[in-house]
Amino acid sequence: MVDIANIPLVKQVVIPPNTSPTHYITGTPALNLQAPEGTSGDWHHRSTFYGFPDQETLPLQLAGEGEIINTNPIYGTYGIYECSAAMRRVGLLIPEISLLFMQ
Repeated sequence: MVDIANIPLVKQVVIPPNTSPTHYITGTPALNLQAPEGTSGDWHHRSTFYGFPDQETLPLQLAGEGEIINTNPIYGTYGIYECSAAMRRVGLLIPEISLLFMQ
């Protein structure tokens, strides 16, 4: 069995710079980063945000305005939170001026 903790982090998924409370990151990344309430934060962090050396990282899924999935008319901004500090805490490299939103 391969110990994934010993596989070097070779690349990071591209973090989109254009998120907002109405255009946000969703899907697996949102499930793998701890929410402000201390909920969520699944165990697929490494494969979600870094992939593996022999695989391409998948683009982050966006939802909201201008995307195929847009629940804004139903839920508004319920459950959307600013996550740039949480991303930095787990070692993701994002510009200091970025505000990132996730559901």
